[in-house]
Amino acid sequence: MARLSGKEIIEIRIPADPECVHMVRKAVQCIARSLGFSEEVAADIELSVAEAVVNAVEHGSPRFGEDAVMIVCKVTGDKLVVDVEDKGPGFTLPRRNRRWELLDDRGRGLKLIQHLMDKVSVCRTAKGCRITMAKKGGNAPQLQSVR
Repeated sequence: MARLSGKEIIEIRIPADPECVHMVRKAVQCIARSLGFSEEVAADIELSVAEAVVNAVEHGSPRFGEDAVMIVCKVTGDKLVVDVEDKGPGFTLPRRNRRWELLDDRGRGLKLIQHLMDKVSVCRTAKGCRITMAKKGGNAPQLQSVR
């Protein structure tokens, strides 16, 4: 597998279609592993991004397949940062200290993302909504420079 230097910005644009989520999962897994994240942490990143993309497809794409979801992966200091942007109205993150309700009908994906990633934020954009997730670690030179 090719090693990323930690300086690249990788953009993935997919139609807002659930069938495309698996491609994003594979790409993010490869990106995380090439940056030196352990298999376990890379799987956490992959799952978090997949949950965010599924939410973007389901809730943030009013025109379904006609809309696009944009995923941007970049290294910032000692972190891998992943943005998932859609055309939806946005949402509020659940409070981190709220007890997980596994029987809740909705919202488990956001809670899972908050649990697996080091930092999660949501903001409105001119065109929709963006969730930003960050995970520290990995072994790429750029990721190690701040340690």
